[in-house]
Amino acid sequence: MSALAVLIWFGATVPLGNRTFFGHLRAITATPEAHDLAAGTEEEARRVADRLRHEWSQDPKEAPSEHPQRPSRQPQPVPVEGR
Repeated sequence: MSALAVLIWFGATVPLGNRTFFGHLRAITATPEAHDLAAGTEEEARRVADRLRHEWSQDPKEAPSEHPQRPSRQPQPVPVEGR
């Protein structure tokens, strides 16, 4: 708990160059690139969630499997040399 308090104090009061740690974070997150990253991440997360909802809503007995089962293979004995 005290480590968290020290981290918060450090991040808010100790200057690192012309800004504190939290000041740097605020400046970074305000850039257009950070906004593009957030928008792209949100869009992709929405696509993944939609795909999962669609897959989970289907009856597994009726839904075609993307990974058809391969025929099982029987293990083959390993030949031992010298016998």
